[in-house]
Amino acid sequence: MSYYETPSRRELPLTQIEQSGVNDETQLSLWLQSLQPPTGLFVCNDIRGQQVLNACRTLDIAIPDDIAVIGVDDDDVICPLTDPPLSSVRPDAERVGYRAAEILQQMMNGGAAPASIEYVPPTSVVQRMSTQVIATDDREVARVCKYIREHACEGIDVYDVAEFTTLSRRQLERRFRSELGRTPHEEIMKVQISRVEKLLQETTLTLEQIAPLAGYSHKEHLSKVFKRLKGKSPGEYR
Repeated sequence: MSYYETPSRRELPLTQIEQSGVNDETQLSLWLQSLQPPTGLFVCNDIRGQQVLNACRTLDIAIPDDIAVIGVDDDDVICPLTDPPLSSVRPDAERVGYRAAEILQQMMNGGAAPASIEYVPPTSVVQRMSTQVIATDDREVARVCKYIREHACEGIDVYDVAEFTTLSRRQLERRFRSELGRTPHEEIMKVQISRVEKLLQETTLTLEQIAPLAGYSHKEHLSKVFKRLKGKSPGEYR
């Protein structure tokens, strides 16, 4: 099962579609080519998500700008290593295990099996680059945002962005504010701090180790920016 959506400026109507039998690469490629961009795909698991991303790369379909993809399971081997990294729903596997054991114990003690399926909500959605779409009709702003997403953590600044774009710096600033409500510099910081949040949550790296991975030369500067944007220090956040 998958989903597609046709975004407008103000609404994102979601339509459910069933797509069965799309198991070989040829059929999958034909189906992906039939989708009208921009499209969002919610796939059944991360393995399937990896297959979709690989097919899109072969077809030169831009991810996430033409097709955004989200999987299920948050597989820590697959998701970070796909190109681009795959967003995924993180199931509450521990809760599922406990409930399954409780139900099994109940049945072993002579109790009846549950009359209906019990659904356990996921713990979270882990966002990665496969769904980081910028909602704008301005193609140049979208192109610059893609550049920022890909290079912000390498330590780029507004001067690097100005070199990349066809717009003057003043035009770029004006169109960013009009489309996104923030400046290119703020967009760079947004991407960098998002990376810091992820590393704080998912690793035991020190702030000194995290800083260069997020494009910062000094942990003190990173700590100051993080506290200003998030309202707490990196240590308090962790």
